[in-house]
Amino acid sequence: MKISTKVLVTVSLVLNVLFIGFFLGTISKDCKHKMRPKNNFNPEIMEKLKIIREDAHQHMSEMSNVRNEIYEVLTADEFDPLAFDTVSSKLHQCRGEMMCSMTDKIKEMASTMTLEERKELAMVLKYQFSPKHGKRHH
Repeated sequence: MKISTKVLVTVSLVLNVLFIGFFLGTISKDCKHKMRPKNNFNPEIMEKLKIIREDAHQHMSEMSNVRNEIYEVLTADEFDPLAFDTVSSKLHQCRGEMMCSMTDKIKEMASTMTLEERKELAMVLKYQFSPKHGKRHH
């Protein structure tokens, strides 16, 4: 067998092994993601958290309006740093109000719960705010 043929077969074999490894790795990652157990939290706790989420959505709507104001300031013919500072401080205030509102409601909710319920609430909150959570459970 010629050396060029041996090299071609070897390179082809290596590339095929790498491709198969990549393909199997991708499939196994997808399967693990799809087979991840779904969390079945207490429906009462989830219902209470729905109220908090609705309140947060109202704040987010307000923040969206403020972001539009920021966009207008940034795209004005003349940039006004003072107007930008004013509008951006409104955005920070909205975020702060949203976080204070959420934590106050969580505190209120937790004060009426048993230890077991608070533990589950903590697990729900940890799950809701984990980076791997994703949007499919909202």
